[in-house]
Amino acid sequence: MRFPNGYGSITKLKGNRRKPYIVRVSCGYGEDCELKRKVLGYYESYRKASLAFADYNKSPYDLDGNKMTFEELFELWSKEKYAEITPSAQRTYKSAYSYCAPIYKDNIANIRTAKMQDIVDNADVGATTRARIQSMLKLVFEYAVQHDYLTKNYAAYIKRPKVEVENERIPFSVDEMNLLWAHKTDHIAKIILIDIYTGWRPDELCELTFSEHINIEEMTAQGGKKTEAGKRRVVPFCTKVQPFIREFYSNGFTHIVCDEDGTPLNYNKYYRAYKDYIRGLGIDHRPHECRHTFATLLDNAEINAKIKKLLLGHSSSDVTEKVYTHKTIEQLKEAVEKI
Repeated sequence: MRFPNGYGSITKLKGNRRKPYIVRVSCGYGEDCELKRKVLGYYESYRKASLAFADYNKSPYDLDGNKMTFEELFELWSKEKYAEITPSAQRTYKSAYSYCAPIYKDNIANIRTAKMQDIVDNADVGATTRARIQSMLKLVFEYAVQHDYLTKNYAAYIKRPKVEVENERIPFSVDEMNLLWAHKTDHIAKIILIDIYTGWRPDELCELTFSEHINIEEMTAQGGKKTEAGKRRVVPFCTKVQPFIREFYSNGFTHIVCDEDGTPLNYNKYYRAYKDYIRGLGIDHRPHECRHTFATLLDNAEINAKIKKLLLGHSSSDVTEKVYTHKTIEQLKEAVEKI
């Protein structure tokens, strides 16, 4: 089909191509009076090419999208994506994006698979989080292709990180806990000890606030997520760690997990601070092993199954076990004092 002069063209390229139809549009005349054209995109069928062609000519838009940076592309993608997903899912993508700083300012047309693969492979996180980084990159660059900012999604070729066989969770030994107590004046040691004696999942601990979750008079915290049994569970602070809680509160901190200035730390920042500190002491544990240590302490103190489930947020078939009466809270306090 022949189009009017200055309108553009649709051409079928030779060879066996997945998207053989190329659409070029006119962009005015240059100084040499020759008509300038730009590629609008590549399409699987003539019909799709025609629709895109007509849509552009009805309302022309910027074809220089491939000059944008990854930072700008992510902003465009997230505005559209976040409108259809939950806040929790949004935080997951924001977290994945935080590891892509090396390409924030790069022109998206120059970002290739190798550079993205390097980001995924070298992120100092577990295989699951690295897989999320890969997934986010694939979605963002697919968005760029769909909107004709790019013609190829190089993120689609990133190799998925191998899911490592999870190592056995090893609780802190008595000597290691004594080492932490010997450094109890260190800010990060206080946070780790609080977690060991309360058993919160690391991401749950990061979300506990003094205004919403912590009762400073009763010395209890109510929060949690992940499972129905774990949501809004009550965990008392035992006498050993109460001074740390009072100190943080008197300092005006909003969260338990924060830096020494009181700035809250999200899970990723806490993870890095935790790992750096633990390694500095010459020991090696993952943040989640604080929770495993708490469970082990409960076992060693022969805490009954009902109370243990309530403290850890494990599911139970007994509906009465999920009700936090005054008597139950007193039982929880007695239990944590035994460890």
